[in-house]
Amino acid sequence: MMANMWLTLQLLVVVLSSDLDSVVPQSPTHLIVLALLGAALLTPIAAWASMAMLRVLSLSARPPALPGTRRSIREFRMPEEPGTPGTALPRAPSSVVHAIA
Repeated sequence: MMANMWLTLQLLVVVLSSDLDSVVPQSPTHLIVLALLGAALLTPIAAWASMAMLRVLSLSARPPALPGTRRSIREFRMPEEPGTPGTALPRAPSSVVHAIA
């Protein structure tokens, strides 16, 4: 993107300088002034781009969390556990099981 901006700016400078060539003779001083003008116009863009790149590069990937101890006790039942409402075969009370057996 910076190269694209630089080339666009250089194109504008060349187009403008070709219009001025008929009035102002081209000399080494003229080229130096055009180069300094291009650098002066790109300085704020370069500062912004460098800060953005620094921000992106400073965001390091966080290491994965270490597997620790169990953090909380499960307070819910899984649907397939016996005795849970809605299961196909709920567990009968133990007195009924012993009476049938």
